[in-house]
Amino acid sequence: MVASLVPKAIMPPLVFEPHYWNRLWGGRSLETQFARRIPDGLVGESWEISTHALHVSRVAEGPFVGRSLAELWATHRAELAGTSNAVFNEKFPLLIKLLDCQQPLSVQVHPNADQAARLCPHEGGKSEAWVVLDVGPNASLLAGFKPGVTRDDVLTALQAGSVNECLHQLHPCNGDCILIPPGVPHALLGPLVLLEVQPTSDATFRLFDWNRVDLSGQPRKLHIAESIASIDWTCGPIHPSIPQPFTVSGSTTTIAATRLLRSPEFTIDRHVGTGRFGVAYPSMSAWLLASGRARLHDTNGFSREFVPGETVLVPAQHSDCHWQLHESGELIALLP
Repeated sequence: MVASLVPKAIMPPLVFEPHYWNRLWGGRSLETQFARRIPDGLVGESWEISTHALHVSRVAEGPFVGRSLAELWATHRAELAGTSNAVFNEKFPLLIKLLDCQQPLSVQVHPNADQAARLCPHEGGKSEAWVVLDVGPNASLLAGFKPGVTRDDVLTALQAGSVNECLHQLHPCNGDCILIPPGVPHALLGPLVLLEVQPTSDATFRLFDWNRVDLSGQPRKLHIAESIASIDWTCGPIHPSIPQPFTVSGSTTTIAATRLLRSPEFTIDRHVGTGRFGVAYPSMSAWLLASGRARLHDTNGFSREFVPGETVLVPAQHSDCHWQLHESGELIALLP
């Protein structure tokens, strides 16, 4: 493959074309909340940054317009990821989505790496994290078992069609960040709009689906044996993470920065306020503007205004890249 003629030092931030998925539990919130043009019907997911086989993101603008992220990862990995981080291997490390959950999703379980190798070898293990962007009336989700729930309790509830009664119910608030490790049964009950980050894996087993049918009128497939084999029977109730404040570099005014989550697979930070600050991460970082307005610019000529709901990938070692937040904006950074 022919290498890019763009010098490595000036590889710009990358904006990708979102890819939408119709889901029976979706809605129109990605259109109304973020002023996007989305397909007809119930849109449940927008894949913002992906190299998964189900959809590979393509650059929407700039000198790399039309190029796929998989191609850029193969030919420009050092520029994108940096050369000192051992986690960057053949697979792009993140899959980033926006979710619009207006009806309950199925109760799901994700396998760990060893379980995935046995049960779905074409995928890897999977954990995921949510950042809550919008909470509807009486919104809730299920995550982890209630205290004292046993394997026998779950098997009995499966027969009775009441698995949800075994799970911890959480009523999240805007801004909450929730980590779902492998093996934890969970479900989004809605109405919720979320930012979701996970490894590049779609390893998902449906344990229970509320006795629903899919968009074609057929019962949705369950994966009960795989779910049971993947469940972490020791997991208790899952709660939102506790944010940890930190100081950003180069801020011209007070920017409130908090680390929402740090896991072995990804880190999530939030920046809120009005002012200018530098992108100081040594690795690549993906950014979502959750509210307000913001401009990203560097000394190589990149300058772009972002509106809520837009995502951008900033290559590694881009120390000359700065954000200018307006109108008490809120930026969420996702890092591998």
